[in-house]
Amino acid sequence: MKKLNHLFQPIRVGNLKLKNRLVLLSMTLGYAANGKPLKRLINFLEERAKGGAGIICTTFNICPSSEGHVGSMSSDASEDAFVPALKELTGIVHSYGVPIVGQLATTHLWRKDKNSQFELVGPSSIAVRPKAPMPRAMTIDEIHAFIFQHGEAARRIREAGFDAVEVMGGVGGTISRFMSPCANKRTDEFGGNFENRMRLPLEIIDDIKKKAGKDFTILWRYSGHEFLEGGYDLEGAKEIGKVFEKAGISWLSIQAGWHDSPMPLITKEVPEGHFSYLAEEIKKAVNIPVVTSYRITDPFIAERILAEKKADLIGMARALIADPDFANKAREGRFDEIRSCICCCRCIDQCVAAEQPLDICSVNPRMGVDLDNNIEKAIKPKRIFVIGGGPGGMETATIAADRGHKVSLYERGPRLGGAMVFGALFNTQLTKLINNFKCRIQKLPIELKLGKEADIDIISNASPDVVVVASGGNPISIETPGIDGANVMGLRDAMGLLTGRLTKRKGLWQNFLWRAGLLAFKYFYSLPLLRWALGSNFLFGKSIAIIGGGFAACELAEFMIDHGKQVTIITESKRVGEDIGPSTRWVLMMKLRKAQIKILNEAKVVEITKKGVKVNRNGAVELVQADTIVPALGMKETTELAKLLAGKAPAVYSVGDCVEPRKIAEAVKAGYRLGREL
Repeated sequence: MKKLNHLFQPIRVGNLKLKNRLVLLSMTLGYAANGKPLKRLINFLEERAKGGAGIICTTFNICPSSEGHVGSMSSDASEDAFVPALKELTGIVHSYGVPIVGQLATTHLWRKDKNSQFELVGPSSIAVRPKAPMPRAMTIDEIHAFIFQHGEAARRIREAGFDAVEVMGGVGGTISRFMSPCANKRTDEFGGNFENRMRLPLEIIDDIKKKAGKDFTILWRYSGHEFLEGGYDLEGAKEIGKVFEKAGISWLSIQAGWHDSPMPLITKEVPEGHFSYLAEEIKKAVNIPVVTSYRITDPFIAERILAEKKADLIGMARALIADPDFANKAREGRFDEIRSCICCCRCIDQCVAAEQPLDICSVNPRMGVDLDNNIEKAIKPKRIFVIGGGPGGMETATIAADRGHKVSLYERGPRLGGAMVFGALFNTQLTKLINNFKCRIQKLPIELKLGKEADIDIISNASPDVVVVASGGNPISIETPGIDGANVMGLRDAMGLLTGRLTKRKGLWQNFLWRAGLLAFKYFYSLPLLRWALGSNFLFGKSIAIIGGGFAACELAEFMIDHGKQVTIITESKRVGEDIGPSTRWVLMMKLRKAQIKILNEAKVVEITKKGVKVNRNGAVELVQADTIVPALGMKETTELAKLLAGKAPAVYSVGDCVEPRKIAEAVKAGYRLGREL
């Protein structure tokens, strides 16, 4: 077993002693109502304290919020009346021997008091990117009120039993705008030169000391590089760090860029641990602990960062959403049991972009209302058949088995994963999720039947109490001349390649290489080999026309341009990637534009020929030349099996794409809820 000698070493931060170097970063989860933390926030933090995190941070508003407003997404520290409710939260976290930090954050809107309106404010009326909202410049009186609110909030946080306060001063929030040369163009004492730009954060620190006590540990989180034209760079961040150290800050938690920065910061394109170089350089400039974060989901990457002295602590947010027991599993060497974040950014799309409470995670369905109740053991164990080894079926099977039911999982293909097996060809992150499901199934008393189709005879003879249909959806097809041509490669054909189920389609079946490939991949399955085959001219020609403009089409296009293919996307929609979340869509679209792929919007396919695809755009027909045509129009539900099984068992349920084709998170969520209720 590989040992993590650095990640689980204790460390002192200010007046705090941490049992390990793993930090649960503050997140705006939306688990608050009327300014008070909901029970689900307490449950969320308790699970991560119990799961072994070294220190836990949670976010607070500093100004009076109102229900239904973005301000209500976090707990409130603007009034003394909130202190009693917060004491329950700190008491529960402390019961696991874990310190808890209250982070003061103003990232978007602010107001001076309850009689004022929420507004986007900053040092100057400057939008740092085109079409970005324009903040209103704060008056001197408002700046002093802003400082006062921080001091009062810190006092309340200490009274509620928190061990430290952290100020969020990065990623384009109000404080970071004051610190930034590109956003702060004031000519008074709060703007202009470096000293004046640092006046606001330093006066906040002074007020916190005055209100909460000089012995109260104060932490600071800020961007190690703004990655904005005219913003400060790494050298500027190092100078800022020195100022904070001199002011008595006990750690520097390093972020990357702003939400407005025109480069990927958190998506799967960013290598694991990439931004640790920012913390490394800042650490060389100061003598206080430095926290690194962003795209760290692997315990061995975290260990390496610490071993190479790039940082003193590892901050995680999404990785600890995905698995609250991350720390305990890593410490105990149960690495294969860790539910690794797959970097889909669904959580960020929901909480940050849509400003809604977190309810979705592709890896961990226990979010939102599902945090309110624990999984209970079954009073009367049942015999359950689950048909289909995709995410919905596997989640149902594992939860039901964990509750004590006797579960049989049937998958007609040779391997688990369902449509994720195909998706993993283009998104390597999915391999982690498939492997975790396999691990969970192996460790539970689940009867696994691979390469076995649960037909009506099997079910009738076995007489299960419950049948769960999770057989997946079917690809959406188009009715057009030439769709059965040998130069057309559909999703069904590709899935046949992965499962070894021969696609005896006219034209394609006569291709000797295709038949040989089907047999080879059936018995010598290897993702690297499959990726090579898809990227070579073995299955696809040099030029590819993709019919469809959704997520599947765009992800396929990205894969193909990475392998040197000439790609054209043909879609009837006005906008490509409409179903892709805002956190990731702009990154993918930027890459496709940079590759100069051809996108034909509002184009209807009229015929597929040996030379390519004929499309109708605005009444004019044109030929898109392509060696290979790939329909990628998504999936549709399949209800036939559930209808056939009706009455063959006391209870028949359906879950996943066979009910409504959506995304992994929805299938996992549905499987979790069904498994919990059976």
